[in-house]
Amino acid sequence: MEQGRYEKDEVDLLEYWRIIVKRKWVLIAFTGALVLFTGIFSFLATPKYESTATLLIEGERSKILSIEDEFGYSRSYEDLRSFNTSLKLLKSKSLAERVARKMNLLNRPEFGWGQTQKKSLLTAAKEAISLKWIFPRKGAKTGESEPMIRSDPYSEIADTVRDAIDVSAVRTTKLVEISYTSSSPVLAANIVNTLAEEFIDFSIGKRYETTQQASDFLSEQVANLREDLSLKENEIQRYGQEKEIFFLTETESTVVNKFADLNGAHTQAQIGRIRREAEYRELKSLDVNSLPQFVNNLLIQTLKTEYTRMKNEHEEKSEIFKSGYPEMVKLKAKLDSMRVELKSEIEKAVDHAGSEYRSSLKEESSLKMLLEEQRADVVRMNSNAILYNSLKIEVENKRKLLNSLVER
Repeated sequence: MEQGRYEKDEVDLLEYWRIIVKRKWVLIAFTGALVLFTGIFSFLATPKYESTATLLIEGERSKILSIEDEFGYSRSYEDLRSFNTSLKLLKSKSLAERVARKMNLLNRPEFGWGQTQKKSLLTAAKEAISLKWIFPRKGAKTGESEPMIRSDPYSEIADTVRDAIDVSAVRTTKLVEISYTSSSPVLAANIVNTLAEEFIDFSIGKRYETTQQASDFLSEQVANLREDLSLKENEIQRYGQEKEIFFLTETESTVVNKFADLNGAHTQAQIGRIRREAEYRELKSLDVNSLPQFVNNLLIQTLKTEYTRMKNEHEEKSEIFKSGYPEMVKLKAKLDSMRVELKSEIEKAVDHAGSEYRSSLKEESSLKMLLEEQRADVVRMNSNAILYNSLKIEVENKRKLLNSLVER
């Protein structure tokens, strides 16, 4: 019985071999077709190239309304919100569209858009199967394609560019790496470089706009003072000609002297109030990370130095130890305590600046009331010479205030 089973197995194997020999051309054709299609797809596959550029992202500064002379503060480069905004901007559609328009990607064959766009492997396979390349459609010219209607092709191109852009921040630095992937290495490099250039141009324009907005307050004051000064100069000239006043010394009337003193004090109060208001507004926007390297406040300078040292030590040890390590926990607690103390001192500085601003405002208001009372005394005296001198003093003080604002 075992001998019969052997014979049956041997017969089966021989039968299989005869089937293989009988169908050998089918197997050879299938293997050849598989090798052929694999070669075609490998040949048609498009290689991808990636180009990378590195940018340094810095925060914005404005020195028009400076408070450095009083407190030693300035805007920090480490503004986290500004950094995150820059990351979003690098991936924005508007910036990608600016790059597409500047490089004229609509007409760049290597970008592969529109009629110059390369056909996909699936499209090429379909055309090969349908034999359209052998029997073209009647009335159609070689290379002619269906018309495509786009309201704004650069909007679609911008989406394509965005999909191929990768933006990543380099950890513990202010550096950002931007990469672009394309089938053309030259195009990839050009797009990355153009994107960096457009981002820099946009940042410069944005900083200029921010500076312009910061100067609007002073510009408006200067314009109003210039107009007021022109009217006062015309008034004093007309008044002097009508009353035939040629010269009058300030010592001829105690009323004029008092009015001149009050007017000068009021002008100085105005200048101080404007300066302290600008300092207070800018100081309110600062935090622990917005302090400069050196400040005039000795306590804040000491705390800032110690906080920076502890922060650097924490960052260095965090690369070695985990956050739950006892030494790291202790160092983190000290760092948080130092930060709270430093923040408290900054708040005190803000309160001090606010107190000085309110004091200046109160002083200006008081001097203005006294000035108006003294002005009424001058008017009641009905002296042409005194009124002429008061107008002259007012003009000189307004010119002084104007020069101060223009200089700032």
